[in-house]
Amino acid sequence: MQDGQQQPEYVEKSASGGVSNKLASAVRAWRRSWSAGSRRRGKSGQRDRHTGIRADGLAALEAIGGEKGDALVGTLQRLSPEFARLLIEQIYGEVISRPALSLKDRELVTVAILVALGDVPSALDLHCVGMLRTGWTPREMTQVILLAAVGAEMRSFEASMVVARNVVAKSRGRAGATLREPGHAQPIPEDIREMAYLLFGASRHTDVLLALEGIETWEGMPLGPRDRRLVELSRTLARGNERSAIASHLERCLLAGWTQEQLVELLMHMTVYAGWPLTLNALQPATATFERFSAQKT
Repeated sequence: MQDGQQQPEYVEKSASGGVSNKLASAVRAWRRSWSAGSRRRGKSGQRDRHTGIRADGLAALEAIGGEKGDALVGTLQRLSPEFARLLIEQIYGEVISRPALSLKDRELVTVAILVALGDVPSALDLHCVGMLRTGWTPREMTQVILLAAVGAEMRSFEASMVVARNVVAKSRGRAGATLREPGHAQPIPEDIREMAYLLFGASRHTDVLLALEGIETWEGMPLGPRDRRLVELSRTLARGNERSAIASHLERCLLAGWTQEQLVELLMHMTVYAGWPLTLNALQPATATFERFSAQKT
């Protein structure tokens, strides 16, 4: 973040009030070490590319995870330096740093994918932090979880809400807040109540509302229709739904204003968080949908 640039309201801060100074230092250290080593390995153009990829990866990880990203790199380093290099260079440097889809949009779809997959609390925690750090509000994050949890077991939805509630509490300087702690949680907005009823039906409505209680703030605008279409597509892709459902959601995204380039980027992003098998399942309906949509426009 540049000097003088205002931080988003929900940016997670370190104990000293700064945002992950360790990763900022790591960016500089990696640049120095990689540049020195690469002089022994090849041409200057290749050195510049590798140095840029590594720096881009570290910058993306800092923007998304802050101190949590720093801790993740440290854990991987203890297991194997190559594991850390894989995360920084290939995942964050070559995939997540690609410009066709913004980091903010990537965090939207990542949380949707992880909720749809279920039972991945560590990754969900990191990327709920990432949603707040890239500019989404707790209200929008909760709506993403609601949309992505459609069709999931109630236990999985409740676990996702526990993660989200704790991330919001920590972002507001209240680490370890308990569910429905008196005097802190705000009432659930009426539009969120209606959304829960429409998505989950009368039989599960009460349980869903109980899981939503404890979110400390509902500030901000609701998730827009365009972003909702992308969340629904991400959920469908992560579940490996039948090809007709994938094609239908792709077309809805195109009609909502997402471009073919952005949706292809989402498929590339899927390889990181849901894996190649589920991504390959979407290639045929994606190709057919894009060709049909392009033909209709001409």
